[in-house]
Amino acid sequence: MESKYSDDGVNLDRKRIQALTVNGQENYKKKNIVDTIAVNDLFYILPQDLSAVASRTKNRQYFDRQNYSNTDGNMNIVFRTGDTYINPKNSYLYFTFNPRDDAGAPSTFNFGAGSISNLFRSITWYDKSSKIIDNIEDYNLFKQIHDYNSKNSSSFLHGKQYLMGYQKGNMVSNNDTKYNFAISLDNLLGAYNVEHLIPATLINGSRLTLKLENPENCGIWSDATNARYELTNVSIMCDSYTLTDPILEKLTQIQATKGDQYLFHTYSHVQHTSSALSNQFDINITANKALSITSVSRNTENIGVPGSDSLASEPFSWANYIYRVANHYYPAQRLEYEGGEDPIEQYLDTLYRFKNMDLNDSNTYLTLTRYSGNHASVGANLRSNDNISLAGMDIGVRSNIKLSATFLDNGGSNSRRIDSWVKHARVVKIFPSKIAVQQ
Repeated sequence: MESKYSDDGVNLDRKRIQALTVNGQENYKKKNIVDTIAVNDLFYILPQDLSAVASRTKNRQYFDRQNYSNTDGNMNIVFRTGDTYINPKNSYLYFTFNPRDDAGAPSTFNFGAGSISNLFRSITWYDKSSKIIDNIEDYNLFKQIHDYNSKNSSSFLHGKQYLMGYQKGNMVSNNDTKYNFAISLDNLLGAYNVEHLIPATLINGSRLTLKLENPENCGIWSDATNARYELTNVSIMCDSYTLTDPILEKLTQIQATKGDQYLFHTYSHVQHTSSALSNQFDINITANKALSITSVSRNTENIGVPGSDSLASEPFSWANYIYRVANHYYPAQRLEYEGGEDPIEQYLDTLYRFKNMDLNDSNTYLTLTRYSGNHASVGANLRSNDNISLAGMDIGVRSNIKLSATFLDNGGSNSRRIDSWVKHARVVKIFPSKIAVQQ
């Protein structure tokens, strides 16, 4: 038998030991090099791709016309976004605004307490089969109430609201001077004010309609002789995401089996007119999970008057108010205001309802004076938590909300208009060939 310690065997074992030693030293050196690179942040090797996005582009969408005037009624756009997903918070409606009149002397126009959103009376989003996904009535009035009550100074004056023309001041209205504005999609509708991308199946082929407001309700004209306005170069620039094939395949599979769920907040609008000192208003909506309600009053004498701010709430006029849903009252007892002093309780209640509670911020844009002048509103939180959840959601349940209010006066010879918006949840089920809207 040949010994394993024979010359050949010994030499073979030595070679193996030497090879292992050399490899070990090389591996050790490599490890030291890798550690050194890591410690000094010199890694330039891309990690494994974990992104769901294959590419991101800006995609301009065009309306059925590029130019509009206030007599055209509606602005319409059909989204042709293909298989891309859209980020509504970084997508903008752009246009050039030209206020016009036939005054002989130089005259001006301004938005009053509002912004370029004053131009839009209502906004509706339809799916490709013309079913309503989301809409809001009296958008221009609601928008400034919502913005002034929920934004602080830094975001309000230097963010998206600045692009919308808040505090724009006077604009020349009887020549060809033009002004550029932009509104982000999340400032248009609750369905766009979401923290996720809008699915391609939902937005591609859908239609957005913006109903134009009459010139006398848009702001304050110094001379309203044949007052009118024009919008030119109208388009929407979409922030578009193309997803990777594996992600698209998975999402398509989900839609085909149980449907994708698109959740958002929406606002249902109810309007009343009254000249009585005390009144009870029925606010009936068919919706699930009513979350909160906001109401404002305006004197009808100022609505539709070119020299007045038609969209400004009347100086604080609610002596007291309370909402009732079934046997529950919101707030728990009436908030009283007798006039002559500051409406502190109602002011703080509004800040709480709109979650604008940074009262220690000296730059808070919403001041009590401004609130009680142009942006006075009342309301109530109907639920302690407004997070959207499908758990226990009652679909198609009709909510009857009663508003009992007493005003400081009966509006004199004119009636007052009371507008209310109920915030509630809406669910859209998305399938490959259709969508189903659940109220």
